Amino acid sequence: NCEKILVEKTKDEMLNKALAYIEENLGEEITVERLAEVCHLHPTHFIRIFKKRMGVTPARFIKTKRLEYAKKLIEETEISLSQVAEKIGCSGLANFSKMYKSYFGVSPKYYRRHLRTMEASRDKNS
Repeated sequence: NCEKILVEKTKDEMLNKALAYIEENLGEEITVERLAEVCHLHPTHFIRIFKKRMGVTPARFIKTKRLEYAKKLIEETEISLSQVAEKIGCSGLANFSKMYKSYFGVSPKYYRRHLRTMEASRDKNS
């Protein structure tokens, strides 16, 4: 039983390394092979452990993290949408807009415009 607990703890530690790597490299190309290397695992084994622990594949997790970061950048900065796309490692504004709309249901341009309208309305009523 102690052995099983130790194995599970080790898997969690390895997974934490992968999660930290993802967070630190959102704007870069992140491959399963690189994540597996960070965890000292074979890519197939890494995918299996990751999916079991996180409930999604590494690719889906990375995409979600990137899009959530993009949303945060849109909300908290004035950088252009092209720069947002670049910061999350997305190739081109059109591809970024398509991915963003597919995930959030609205385009990043619409979302930013909507935020600004809401802020202006709130400021006006203050």
